[in-house]
Amino acid sequence: MRSPRRSLSSTLRSPRLRSIFFFKMASFPCKGMLNFGILRARNLRTCSRLKLHTAQNKRRAAAESTTQQAQAADDIVIPDYIERSPTDILKALSSTVGRDLTASHFKFHDDPYLMPRSNPDKRQFALSQEAGRNAARWIRDHKPELFSHQTAQPFSQAYAPVEVFDSDSAVSEETLLRLIDEVRVSDAVTVYRKLAAENAELSRETRQALLELLCYHNCDDTLAEDRIEERWFASTAVATKVRNTWKDNGVAEEVFRSLEPLDARAYNTLIRGMAKYHQADRAKKTWDEMLNQGLKPELETYNHMISIASFVMESSQKQWEFVEDLLRQMAAEGVRPNTSTLTAVMHAVQMLGSWRNARETALAAWRELRALGVRPSLASYYCLLSVFYRDRNNSAVSGSLLKSVLNELQGKSFTIEHPMDTFFFTTAMNICKNKLQDRDLALRVDELLHTGDNYDLIGDSYKEAIYYRNLLGLLSVTEPIEAFIENFYNKLVPNVYTPEPGIMEGLVKAVNLNGAVQYIPQLWTDMVTFGHTNRTSLLTTLLQTLALNPGQTDEQRRQLAAVGWDLFERVERQRSDRHDKSDRLHWTAPMLGDLILVLTRAGEVSQAARILRKLDAEQTEIVGVPDVRAVQGLFDMALVHQKTPVCVLCARYACEMGFGEAQAMADTLLSTLPVTDDDRLKLASAGLEVPPPQS
Repeated sequence: MRSPRRSLSSTLRSPRLRSIFFFKMASFPCKGMLNFGILRARNLRTCSRLKLHTAQNKRRAAAESTTQQAQAADDIVIPDYIERSPTDILKALSSTVGRDLTASHFKFHDDPYLMPRSNPDKRQFALSQEAGRNAARWIRDHKPELFSHQTAQPFSQAYAPVEVFDSDSAVSEETLLRLIDEVRVSDAVTVYRKLAAENAELSRETRQALLELLCYHNCDDTLAEDRIEERWFASTAVATKVRNTWKDNGVAEEVFRSLEPLDARAYNTLIRGMAKYHQADRAKKTWDEMLNQGLKPELETYNHMISIASFVMESSQKQWEFVEDLLRQMAAEGVRPNTSTLTAVMHAVQMLGSWRNARETALAAWRELRALGVRPSLASYYCLLSVFYRDRNNSAVSGSLLKSVLNELQGKSFTIEHPMDTFFFTTAMNICKNKLQDRDLALRVDELLHTGDNYDLIGDSYKEAIYYRNLLGLLSVTEPIEAFIENFYNKLVPNVYTPEPGIMEGLVKAVNLNGAVQYIPQLWTDMVTFGHTNRTSLLTTLLQTLALNPGQTDEQRRQLAAVGWDLFERVERQRSDRHDKSDRLHWTAPMLGDLILVLTRAGEVSQAARILRKLDAEQTEIVGVPDVRAVQGLFDMALVHQKTPVCVLCARYACEMGFGEAQAMADTLLSTLPVTDDDRLKLASAGLEVPPPQS
């Protein structure tokens, strides 16, 4: 195929073709053509000069503009320094990698045979690893002579054995200050007592710092930050379940008395410590003593006193009046409230119980403090939601409140500001599930939880389990079963959450409601893995689901029968292995009847007959009566397979249970299959009419 002709102008636009054209024109002997080529070349050179001149002008103008902009800027602006943590680079790298939904948590072995799946196994595995680390720390601290080498330069003090203090240790005020900075409470107390015994003079600042340490930690060492698993599994079930744990007449009060003459700073520290550990009566007494001496409370002291209003006053009205008096006193002293103040006020209203004015009081205080520019924390929202969702009254107003809260929080990332921050997500999801039954709000709460680093505020393992229990429990009844299994169950179970038996039972009911028996084998496998095979209610629901859904294909019916038979064998093994009979799972006749029906549909006559023999032999132990359809179905299937003993068993058992179909079974058997005299005798002994054999 020939290429299209090029015009002369189009040819001259290409640099390569232009050079070839002029080279050929210059070699032609024709004068006219030669003159044309020379003229054309001169024109092109002129155009090139014009283009070059234009480009130079543009570059010169750009340079002048840049120079003017540089001259306009007096100083070079250096961005502010951003403090980075040691793990920021790792977090940045982690953000580039998508989450593997099939992988376990990094603290577990990424191996399908070693990965713990049930909640007890996860707890045991994680705490076992931590116990090993604690054992290593114990050896390091009690045998420091074995760890004298320091190969790392510079050496990390975190790996050094902990210094032990006793009566022979040489200590000083600097030693005490170092222990205070390292938050080693028990060692600080030991050194303080030794210095006191030696009549060493301590500065007021040192004693004040020690008092602050003791009041904050209540004279006890707290769990080390690197003992992550113990913190994770040490659940705090209820935020409002409190008790007095303050150490009366302890070291903290001894140090407080040593600060004579007492000043406002010492009083504020002691009051906050007593209030934090719910020694409310003595905190109120010390508060009154401080005010009588004309000393001014600090903002955090006001906040702590507001938080214990329910412990120092009796009636709800007096409790709120106490809070109002504190707020008025703050205003008179010019003390501006902060986020902790708002949280303390909301917590005080939350503790008022079923006071009829609680909602109105909470909203009024919320609006007033927000008007002052106070920013709420997640703990503030938690307390506000707890006030409004204490019962089911005013559900419309309560529903709009949660929507308003989520509208305000959507897309934001939070950091911990108050211990009750960790109760927000669990409470919000509980409201969505148990109060409002609102799927959309639940998904919005879950989206907020997974925004930024908000998942750090889920709290501990107990709160995480409650959160996902409510989320999956709600979605299992509001989502299409296929979408629920694909988008939620498969992504969360068992790597993030191990469902409790109640959730699995609800999921089995959802499968039964939707007729989605294709998920039964998967759910049964998970039940076995999670150790739920000893739950009578769950197994009863599963067998009912199997009986009510026959399956659409022979293969599906065989799978359901395999599940039923595996269930039966596992329960039987458990019953035989348990020595305590009261702790064994007890069969009921309806359960075994459902199992017979499932096995019969799949053609498993021998297995179904074994279960019927168990029903017949243990009539005094097994409670109830099976469905007559199960016995009739087994009889019909045995008749087809010409299993006379099974047919005799069905007819005899049906007669003993008082089923009206028993005589019809016997008549059908006698007219269809050959029956021995022994079989006739069994039927007759059960009370059935058996005609004599025809000769």
